[in-house]
Amino acid sequence: MKYTIAAIMIIMVVILAISQTASAATISVEPSCQKVASGEIFTVNITVYPEGSEVFGASYTLYFNNTLLNATGLTQGTFLSQDGAETYLLIDEINNTLGKVEYAESRKKTTSGVNTSGVLTTITFQAIAERGLSGLHLSDLEGVILSDPDGYPIPANVKNGSVEIIQPSSPFLVYGYVSYENGSECNNPRVNITNLNTSEEWQAETSPTSNYYQLVLRHGIDIVTGETLQLDVRSPDGSQSKIVEFKVSSEEVNEGGRFDSNITLPVPKQQTWYLTPEAKPDDAPNANDSKTHAKDNLMHKGSGSGTGEYFNLSYTGVAWFYADTGAECGLGFGDNPWKAHIRTEAIEDDEIGHNLTVEICRLEKGTGDVTVIASHTEQLTAAETKHLWDITCEDNVSTTQDFSTGDWLAVRLSWDCPTDELQIYYKAEAGSDSYIESPSTDPGYPIPELSTLILFASGLLALVGYVLLERDKRKRKNKNG
Repeated sequence: MKYTIAAIMIIMVVILAISQTASAATISVEPSCQKVASGEIFTVNITVYPEGSEVFGASYTLYFNNTLLNATGLTQGTFLSQDGAETYLLIDEINNTLGKVEYAESRKKTTSGVNTSGVLTTITFQAIAERGLSGLHLSDLEGVILSDPDGYPIPANVKNGSVEIIQPSSPFLVYGYVSYENGSECNNPRVNITNLNTSEEWQAETSPTSNYYQLVLRHGIDIVTGETLQLDVRSPDGSQSKIVEFKVSSEEVNEGGRFDSNITLPVPKQQTWYLTPEAKPDDAPNANDSKTHAKDNLMHKGSGSGTGEYFNLSYTGVAWFYADTGAECGLGFGDNPWKAHIRTEAIEDDEIGHNLTVEICRLEKGTGDVTVIASHTEQLTAAETKHLWDITCEDNVSTTQDFSTGDWLAVRLSWDCPTDELQIYYKAEAGSDSYIESPSTDPGYPIPELSTLILFASGLLALVGYVLLERDKRKRKNKNG
């Protein structure tokens, strides 16, 4: 019997609590949801529903996103003066720096409150961003939202709101042509376009019979003015690539897109070696340079195969990257510069002004003795995000770029900052690999291409023919003499 009475009492308490919650006063942001355009001025009401309570005073703090909205006005409503009573305006403040509005009001010269709903205040905002979603969150002011004539707090439900800044949608066309540096067309290119602000990606339309590409985006949905688009452009086999970035301007939006965004890729004859985290080939000689090797890794010819990894390079050591294989016959690169594209971390603090050195080297077969055939020292400037440094390594005039059979192509990286290591990426976002490009005079390391061999063989045949002809002439001359 005792247990039955206790259970009934618990049920009665729960029912009473539910009924009190259901009939509690409410303070609400109205409308609860709004969609506005960038630059638009709009208002929200702070409305009180007493639900039978006698409200004598009301106060609140409203929080908003000050990067999206700017509060421009706060107007007193008629909720507490709806019966003609006078009121005290205790606090009436807008703070856009902190993103909040504070308000407090009380009735005066009367001992009674009001129990009919009404608008406590109206707040005026302006949308100051291109797009975004801001909450409008109500909270108490110094512990109180609503109070009765005796000054006691009235329990109140709070209903928050939100504002979404949107833009009218309009077509935004990006198109252009992809060619090689020698002027030939790169048909059926692979063009991936990324909005770096939202990380959304799209694949441009291309054709196997054309070097044209295009993509139609929606301004106001896919992109807005001021956002950055990144074009990752690659040849059909992926061996040649280029990253291009641009900010969407208001002029381009008005014109309907970014037109004639033409891209030039390195000529296919140039070979590309991508820095990888893999160990160097077992048969490659160790670079004999009497330095501490932080890395002895492979640089892979052809296409990037990075995994998002990176390594830290300090001034006490050097990083070596070796080609897949050694030269399979005698060959030469001429006396032209090489290109290095090195992706690093953000450059800041002590790193600014220090030097990254890239050296293209020939390692002698067997001994690993080092000959620097091209190099450059790049002074790194401040960069707020990951940065791809495009470095031209000039020919070393004191030596040649000729390789004998078994000599090995390798690259040495060094860094001179004693207080901070340099973070270098094997592969970063959107195909931004660290890689080395040989000059256009590359004969096709490790073995010359067929056309080079044919020319070489033709030269040998002509030479042999000339020698035989001269020998026959001498024989006839001696016979006649």
